[in-house]
Amino acid sequence: MAAHRQGKFFEMANKLYANMSDQGPAKLEEWAKEIGLDVEKFKADQKDPAVIKQVDDDAKAGGALGVTGTPSLFINGRKLEGGREQKDFEAAVEAELAEIEKLTKDGASPAVALGKRMRATKEGENYVKFAVERKSAPALASKGDKKDESVHPIEVADDEPSKGPKDALVTIAECSDFQ
Repeated sequence: MAAHRQGKFFEMANKLYANMSDQGPAKLEEWAKEIGLDVEKFKADQKDPAVIKQVDDDAKAGGALGVTGTPSLFINGRKLEGGREQKDFEAAVEAELAEIEKLTKDGASPAVALGKRMRATKEGENYVKFAVERKSAPALASKGDKKDESVHPIEVADDEPSKGPKDALVTIAECSDFQ
């Protein structure tokens, strides 16, 4: 998150993932220099209570979602289980796209299709509930006796790293820990 404050979250994440066994303070400073960070600001931001709180809050949220190890991936609210190979990830995304496509062919709007997919499992319901509680997704209002099935992709706050279009039909949330 300290690297993110300087617009370099993914660059630092790539360094961390590539060097999982050697991540001491000296290495972090070395990588901060390599990716063009203001190293003194980076070191100060690592100690900033707001950054520490954000990391702690994210860790608690991961626990509430059933994250037991990292990295953990959620695809439209479903935890990716099993293989960690690229082909497993691609297959899960393709399967999710196919399910969304079926729902939209049956007449559902993309927002309704996404909502139905996210709520199709208990884990997905928990994911939507988590997003609403942290105010990163619109409240899900009831319409009479009928539940409003529309969901907009999980909104990412300005202080959270993200990639991709805001209107994607598949959202992927990754829980990582580099300590």
